[in-house]
Amino acid sequence: GRHGCAKTVDLISEYAQIYKHYGRINLEGNVFPLPIRSDHSYRSTFGAGRSFGGRRIHEGTDIFAGYGVPVRSTCYGIIETKGWNRLGGWRIGIRDLHNNYHYYAHLGGFSKEIQLGQIVEPGKVIGFVGSTGYGPPGTAGKFPPHLHFGMYKDNGYTEWAFDPYMHLSLWERKERANTKR
Repeated sequence: GRHGCAKTVDLISEYAQIYKHYGRINLEGNVFPLPIRSDHSYRSTFGAGRSFGGRRIHEGTDIFAGYGVPVRSTCYGIIETKGWNRLGGWRIGIRDLHNNYHYYAHLGGFSKEIQLGQIVEPGKVIGFVGSTGYGPPGTAGKFPPHLHFGMYKDNGYTEWAFDPYMHLSLWERKERANTKR
């Protein structure tokens, strides 16, 4: 990756693009990555051991749900990554306005209208829950269907994962409160 100055300039132009796209400056707001009314469960598993592909720690939260449940953008941002990853399967990465990278893995597929470099808003369907990953492109079914959701921070020199669990439970609570029963 490119670091420091060039990266910052890129980010600023990306942000300008997003602000222009929505025609407003206040682009705060996040939503839970799965529809609130969907049947799902998750708990904090950040830092738990994972053995596939070498010893490593779990950098995210697994949200268990059925195949085909819509996966939504949690933020305003730009689709920075889309495609296959040996561990993550079909995955999408979105960079938000605070330079957080929102990572969605093991997708069963992508939403038809989602493209690399596209600007998205909270709630935009980007894909569907699946069980892809842990092998060459197309590998699926090695574990129960779930969304692996991760968040990474970048200061221009290094990127690190942080536990998204607090964010997820806050977004879910807020959205439930705003949803009329």
